Amino acid sequence: MDNFNEYMEEFKQNSLEEKRKIALEQLKILTSLTTTMCDEVNVKSEPIITKDIVEAQNGNSSEEDFVEAVVVYASSIQQSLCDFVENMTKVMEKATRE
Repeated sequence: MDNFNEYMEEFKQNSLEEKRKIALEQLKILTSLTTTMCDEVNVKSEPIITKDIVEAQNGNSSEEDFVEAVVVYASSIQQSLCDFVENMTKVMEKATRE
């Protein structure tokens, strides 16, 4: 946890614009990770890509564009996790019947 606290202290030194970029990049990585998790168990799950994400990633977005991009990323992550859990539940139910 000390490393995380150090990370946050360094993060706080960034400009608001840089913090926004870091936050979006982390959400982008999580979106990719959850999509990959689904792919690994043959669950169809595609990340949601909208103009809000593209605008926010370009760095010259408004606060509204940024918040919309965060919601799109969060929704994409949520959908992938729901798809993954639904599939894992089916697999576990099938395994217990056998």
